[in-house]
Amino acid sequence: MRRRALISAALMVAGCSAEPAPATLEPECTVNQFRACETEHCRGAQQCVEPGAWSRCFCTVLDAAAPQPPDGSDAAGDSAPE
Repeated sequence: MRRRALISAALMVAGCSAEPAPATLEPECTVNQFRACETEHCRGAQQCVEPGAWSRCFCTVLDAAAPQPPDGSDAAGDSAPE
């Protein structure tokens, strides 16, 4: 009877102390790898950073032209006087 109690106590302790195996996360990419990305406003590139996840999209300017003046503005203000 005493032996059964010891065995069942040992099994209970072993069951409680066992930690679940840590979840292995698969990396999305290889560190220092690059890929093209696109957002609502631009196109750019992403870099794979530790621990194997993509960074935010670093964008480039798509249209470097000077913006058009708003309607009704004095566009001649930048020109030389006559």
